[in-house]
Amino acid sequence: MAELPARNCDGVTAKGSVSDLLHAFQLQGRTWCYSDLADDGGFSVPPNDAVLVHAVVHGSIRLVRAGQPPLRVDAGQAVAVLSGEAHALRTAVDASADGHGYLRKEQNADIPASFSFGQSRRYCARVLSGRMRPTWPDGLSRSTLPPLLHLGTGGENTTGTVTPAALVRYGFGDGSPVVLTQLASFLLIEALRQTRLRGNSISPAQSDPIEEAVQAIRLSPGNDWTVLQLAQRVGMRRSNFSAQFTARIGRPPMEFVTQARMEKAAELLCRSQMAIADIGEAIGYSCEAAFVRRFTRYFSVAPTHMRATEASARPDESVSPVPLAILKGARNTEARMVRHAVRDPDNRQPYDPLGSSNMILRAR
Repeated sequence: MAELPARNCDGVTAKGSVSDLLHAFQLQGRTWCYSDLADDGGFSVPPNDAVLVHAVVHGSIRLVRAGQPPLRVDAGQAVAVLSGEAHALRTAVDASADGHGYLRKEQNADIPASFSFGQSRRYCARVLSGRMRPTWPDGLSRSTLPPLLHLGTGGENTTGTVTPAALVRYGFGDGSPVVLTQLASFLLIEALRQTRLRGNSISPAQSDPIEEAVQAIRLSPGNDWTVLQLAQRVGMRRSNFSAQFTARIGRPPMEFVTQARMEKAAELLCRSQMAIADIGEAIGYSCEAAFVRRFTRYFSVAPTHMRATEASARPDESVSPVPLAILKGARNTEARMVRHAVRDPDNRQPYDPLGSSNMILRAR
């Protein structure tokens, strides 16, 4: 079997087979949910350190990532977002995308939750989504993998043994999140194997782990970063990573994270019309007051004052779209419980797989 270069925990090149790498890769977690999308609806997921899988049960959606054209995903297809970047799922390119509060953090559920998005209530698509915690083998990290992989048929990277239909088939009832995570792991491992068999690398050549960490922070400043997460992301031990990062960059990792967040916030204030609270959410502050305090302490000026000053200095310039505008309106919205009939996997006729206990969360 072909040998692939891999980094150990200190960033040193080592050898490992494809089987070694794939055997060590794991997905864990029980965060799965169904989302019904109206013809004017969608949802967004902020930057994160998880692997997100979206399987379309019926209808079609557009998956939007910053700087990339919308990707159409049809019924029976699934995609895995490996990059941890912010993304949105919409039924139309111009549909709204409310923040999906359930997928923001790991849940401990025994059955998949159900949600709906959109004001028209003309539901035309259903998506099964899972948020899972990855264990990366030595030598593998997000930067060495494709940012997005197609699972099953219908994409450039496909698998042919178990299809996304299996996710839909086993996606109901007590304990189903555990089964779904195992199936998603199989689909993703097979997709990575097929990627390697086609001659595409899934392991790094020699790279700069510190620069990799810097780019990860700048790409996703809103992620809930810790020094340990950054070290694991680039394949280094925490203490070694922190010392090397501080020596190279001139400040500790978490100070650099704060700098990146504030710089992105200032950019969004001056180049977009996003609300102050939305900007805070986009860079990792769920509380608007906390964001305003931190911003004011960092720049010695309040966000509203900076925006007003910039606008008066450049009265003839119009604001331009920016990548993180994908998260506009992505703050957690209050939800209420309403009863909703769930359609079967083939979308033939309504039924309630969990009886009278089945409920759906509808965003206001």
